[in-house]
Parts: sequence; structure tokens; C-alpha cells
Amino acid sequence: LDLAIQQVVQWQKIEIISVVAQFTSMIASTARALGLDVPPSHAPHIVGLRWDGRVSSKSPEQFAMFLKSHKVYVSVRAKAVRISVGVYVTVQMVHRLCTLMVLFFQMSDSEIMGVSGDSVPMSPTKSRL
Repeated sequence: LDLAIQQVVQWQKIEIISVVAQFTSMIASTARALGLDVPPSHAPHIVGLRWDGRVSSKSPEQFAMFLKSHKVYVSVRAKAVRISVGVYVTVQMVHRLCTLMVLFFQMSDSEIMGVSGDSVPMSPTKSRL
């Protein structure tokens, strides 16, 4: 724990904000490419995603459960999916999340119901987003 605290102090607030903002930007770009609604501005460490029936009939709750089956945890608030990143998140984890987002919106409802968490491999460190 002491080493982790020392590392955060060394990174400084500006560096941390810069890195997590890049990650949320990657997530937002993928979401927009899928036709999801993403606020034009948001906090550097968190982004919300919304969609309507024209994009997909799948619900935010289904999306959250699909991600959870792959050990990726997000929250659903007011019909939006809220994704936050922290200093422990890696670029590989963000790429994995983006891959899962694309996969989810390409799958049929019946395919989503039968998904196990083994379909998309975890990053080598077994980290979670």
C-alpha cells in the first residue's frame, strides 16, 4: 500500500487526469462509432453512454450484465451506462472493453443470453476495468 501511495504522489494530479481522460476518450469514440449517445463533455475519469431503440433494443442492464460476465464492471444510472476509469486501468483493459462493446451490439439477444465470460480473454494480468 505504501508503494501504491508513493506512486500516485509521483504521478501528480495532472498526469493522472491526462491518462484517464485519454481512456474515457477512447471509450467515448468507440461508443459514438456504434451510434450511442455520449455527452460532448464529461469528467476526465467517467463517461456515460445512452442509446435508444433505433440503435439497439438491448437495455443498459443487459449491457452491464454482459460486461459483468466478462469481469468488467460498470453501473447503470437513469437508463445510462456509467463507465469510470482509475489509475490502475491499462490501455489493454480499455481496448478489451471497447472490443466487448462492439461484440455486444453485434450480437443477437439470444446470443447475449448464452454468453459465458470465457469468450473474450482477460488481459495477461487478469485486471478488471
